[in-house]
Amino acid sequence: MITLVVTYEEKSTTYSFNRPSVIIGSQGSSQTDLVLPDTTLKACHLRLQTTEEGWVVINAASDPFATLNDLPFGKQPLEVGDCLCLNEIEIKVLSFEEKKSLLDKEEPALSQSDIDALLSQVDALGTAPQVIKEHIVTPISPPPSEPNIPTTHSEVHVPKISLKDYYLSEYDDDHTISSVHEMSQRSNTVAKPTNNWFFFLKAVSVFCVALLFCGGLFYVWISNDNEKEEIRASKRVADIAMALTYAQMKNIQPQNQNWSDPEFIKNNLASVLGSEYHSHVDFDRNGQLLNCPYMLRIYTSNHLSQFLIIAQPVASLTHWLTPRAAIVIDSNEMELRKITDLKTLNRLLVNTNSLEGTNAAEITAFIQQGELIPLERLTVNKNDPQHYLPPKALGFMHPDAGNLVYNSPRYYLLGQNLIKQAVAIIDLPADSHEVALFMHELLSLSALPHLILYSIEGLEHATGVQKAMNMLAPEEQFLVGYLQYDADGKTSHPYLLMNSPNNELASSDIPEAVLVEKSLYNSSHDNKGQKPTRDRLTASAEALLTDNEDPIYLHLSGLAAFRQKALKPIHDDLINLLTKQMESPQPNFPAQLLALQNKYLAINTEQQLEMEKHIGNILQENPHLPAVRMIEILQSAKVEPAFKEYLETLKQHTPISSEQKEEIERLIKMIIVSVDWQQLLKTTAQIAKVLQFKHIPDENLLVSYQNSVRSYVTQKLNDFLLSSNPALPIEAFTPANKLVLQHILENAWIIDKDTQEFYLSEFDERANLLKDDS
Repeated sequence: MITLVVTYEEKSTTYSFNRPSVIIGSQGSSQTDLVLPDTTLKACHLRLQTTEEGWVVINAASDPFATLNDLPFGKQPLEVGDCLCLNEIEIKVLSFEEKKSLLDKEEPALSQSDIDALLSQVDALGTAPQVIKEHIVTPISPPPSEPNIPTTHSEVHVPKISLKDYYLSEYDDDHTISSVHEMSQRSNTVAKPTNNWFFFLKAVSVFCVALLFCGGLFYVWISNDNEKEEIRASKRVADIAMALTYAQMKNIQPQNQNWSDPEFIKNNLASVLGSEYHSHVDFDRNGQLLNCPYMLRIYTSNHLSQFLIIAQPVASLTHWLTPRAAIVIDSNEMELRKITDLKTLNRLLVNTNSLEGTNAAEITAFIQQGELIPLERLTVNKNDPQHYLPPKALGFMHPDAGNLVYNSPRYYLLGQNLIKQAVAIIDLPADSHEVALFMHELLSLSALPHLILYSIEGLEHATGVQKAMNMLAPEEQFLVGYLQYDADGKTSHPYLLMNSPNNELASSDIPEAVLVEKSLYNSSHDNKGQKPTRDRLTASAEALLTDNEDPIYLHLSGLAAFRQKALKPIHDDLINLLTKQMESPQPNFPAQLLALQNKYLAINTEQQLEMEKHIGNILQENPHLPAVRMIEILQSAKVEPAFKEYLETLKQHTPISSEQKEEIERLIKMIIVSVDWQQLLKTTAQIAKVLQFKHIPDENLLVSYQNSVRSYVTQKLNDFLLSSNPALPIEAFTPANKLVLQHILENAWIIDKDTQEFYLSEFDERANLLKDDS
């Protein structure tokens, strides 16, 4: 017999079944023993049956949502207190049938009449057997601690034991020692030497320590093995996510809406995976990942507007010892995450169309709470360190984009069509068929924020792509990079060109503005390893501006070129009209000229406002770029008139007041009286927020203020670091304060790498003195 308690909608019902097998399911079959109020279940969903070892439960419907004690199962043994869950229904095992003991089967207890008959026979005998007397009167030697106890045989007191007590002693519940002989044996046992206990406890302690050590080694081994399995599962989930991303962009639908079809996934992955990389899409049609203890689950919304991929760990002994988390990726975020609370996620996904409306937002928010799996964890092969990892600069430019799966170099084919089209149509008319194809491809990829377009033809080709994207799509957030290959044809390192409308690192020092990983400063060392002079760095910076390689310059010059391209048709119409007028008078010439003039002025005003908006964004995103450097770049890009208009607009809305000037003078004086790193950082941070074009729309005044701040901060740093009698104790040169120094240099617009390295090296020298003293 088995007794079950079914709980549904806070109502509990108890069922008892006296049969070797119990079928649990929904209505629809006469064989179902326990019918549950859920029409989504099958007639035979779960089966409980007895075996030689006891009761077991079988997942007859292979339902991945069915759980035993919050874990998915196929066939597991049942114990009293186990809890089965089917959607919102809980089934708890209350009790099993108790097996009768062998004593009940083979030696039943005597009845009262049998006992009375036996006693009458014993009383008729009159005396107890001799063996009982001999057993009772055995002399006992008293312990040495009790000298008053008699030691002769005649003095021993023999308790009288009746025959009734003797024959009924075997039925006593309490196994009490009644003989004096047994009491003597217990006394002798207690009197044994205590060194045996010492050696016994020592042996037990050694055994426990050895057992704990072996258990720890076993646990570490299982944990390392679980981590390797987790990485394998993450690689498979990443490849599957990229396959579905390609299908999402190209609007590709699988047969019978089977999104977990292995062939469908492999075909789509081949379109985004580089030919030199191996596919990790290894799973069968049941969703079981091959050579990996995870089960695949894929959820999609209507028309694949959103998808969710879950790699759920399969129940096993090692999973019970060290539970593994589920690997999840959401198309709205495209980051790998670990989810331990799979039960809550299952409840969010239990309804149909779970990835629609507010429920989809709840799922995305819940997944975002999971632990992030960095892409660098997937890079385990030292011979190919950049297999998954995007360029390091991406993490600095956009901290939230450093672990986007689609930016891994192995998926560089994702943006190849857009790159080829951008380079090909740069000189074509806007109404051509090629431009239409480019715009369609651009629209499909624009849903992926901070997407890196990798060029596989080197730096020169990547620079051409960068310029083309700036002219064709200046509003988009695409980044441009390129891949380097080694002698074996494998990717050795990905590089990122510093050019984006939202590039926060575009304000870096001009000598290293082309590539983050290949700064001019690092590449300008001579053969002896000496640092280049400042004059050489300045000359190189000017050469970069001349060669149009500065990212802010490229952005601004792209805007200027876009303005010229928008005005060129009207310019050509005006020239054509004037030429015809010179050859022969044209009818309605004044009206035609006025119409073209108005059209020209309207487009020019529109482009002017667009340029002012971009200039404002660049100034806001590059607060640490000195004003004098920004003005030089604006002049070189020939957009200074738009910049002047932008400043005039700011002056009308935010005029400079006398109180504001007094506050700036006060903050500058606070630099001089700063006594430690923290106070200097706080003061420079306040000044850096104030001394911006949006607060001081006077370029000459702003440059003067910034130069004063830079001068006073330099003087204070000299007092802290270079003075023979330093103003700071040696304890102030800690790693944390080194980061403070870096922020101070940025706040004071000291972006020259040579100057930064100089102060940081001086800081390190004093920090080494602190280490020596400690």
